[in-house]
Amino acid sequence: MKFLTIFPDFEYFHLYKDVGQVNFFTAQQLSSQPYVLAYESPLCAPREIDISFIKIKNIFKRVPHTKLDLNVVFFLFFNSKKFKYLNLYHPTFASQIYTIIYKTMYRNGKVYIKLDLDLEDAKKNKGIPDKGIRGWIKKIAFKKFKTLLDVVSVESKEAYELLRSRNSYAKEKLILIPNGVSSSELEKNGSPVSYDEKENVIITIARIGTKAKNNQLMLSALSKCDLKNWKYVFIGPIEDSFKDNIIAFQKENPNLASKVMFLGPKNRSEVINMYKKAKVFTLSSRKEGFPLVFAEAAFFGCHIITTAVSGSIDITDNGRLGNITPVNNSSLFAEAIQNVINNDVEMVKFNEIRKYAINNFTWESIIPKLAKKLSNG
Repeated sequence: MKFLTIFPDFEYFHLYKDVGQVNFFTAQQLSSQPYVLAYESPLCAPREIDISFIKIKNIFKRVPHTKLDLNVVFFLFFNSKKFKYLNLYHPTFASQIYTIIYKTMYRNGKVYIKLDLDLEDAKKNKGIPDKGIRGWIKKIAFKKFKTLLDVVSVESKEAYELLRSRNSYAKEKLILIPNGVSSSELEKNGSPVSYDEKENVIITIARIGTKAKNNQLMLSALSKCDLKNWKYVFIGPIEDSFKDNIIAFQKENPNLASKVMFLGPKNRSEVINMYKKAKVFTLSSRKEGFPLVFAEAAFFGCHIITTAVSGSIDITDNGRLGNITPVNNSSLFAEAIQNVINNDVEMVKFNEIRKYAINNFTWESIIPKLAKKLSNG
């Protein structure tokens, strides 16, 4: 049996994100072979993530991944029966058409869609806005799509309850599958993290300066904090448009210039080492689906300070193991940072966070539930 994920824009880093990890671990649980359909295959893929890649043929003009890609349509018309399971991301019109084609060509195949849903977007969604023939076609396609799906997963409890209350998908097909991490991958190069490795370090990991990540909120919050003997570290590529903000922050806060660091992009092992070292992880986003950095940070026992985005309640156990502040409120974000600096992160809390993450946010604990649903659905 073969398990196929359609993800045209797959890159190397996706191997460690949900796209690669769900594909590999679910196929493993189902005793299937994992495949990804993409325009390129990552070079030097690690041996522990043994995924085969099928290159999309450029017969028709390539389009953005959210659009209906005729090259993918062409592939499904001639290859659907080769794959027992089809995995898609986001309930786009493209995903709907791919599902309809696949199920038409292979009636006994099973389709699993991972919604990767941002809660705020879900709350605002009023249905298909297009009018006329275009809207009519979309409504017909979406209705057919929902009947053909076998399993639909959503990442956060709030989003899960929202979709159930709206009857957005058949309740027997809907399942809560949070994003997670692979414990074997994170610990392959050494022993499990210990509290003794932790330092007075606060980190954030993202593409620094994008609108969605709202890193200006962090700078505003830091200007209100006394970091004492702590360091605050930004990890990730920095947007050119954000560099002036960094210069302005350093000029206005010379006392923080040596304590607030911008490391730029780091490789996987360097990122893991920073997680091991940090006591606190922060996220200042305006919106998210369920960020994988949540699961990574919790796995390494980091106290999480985050804005109220999707997954924040889940990862902090409703604030018991971290702090949730309103979106775009730098004062309360600063207060949360100052509180953890003043009171430190105790070993008992570190152990609680670690245990909670291992039990709830590792692929090893998550995927068996999904595989069982796919097998029985």
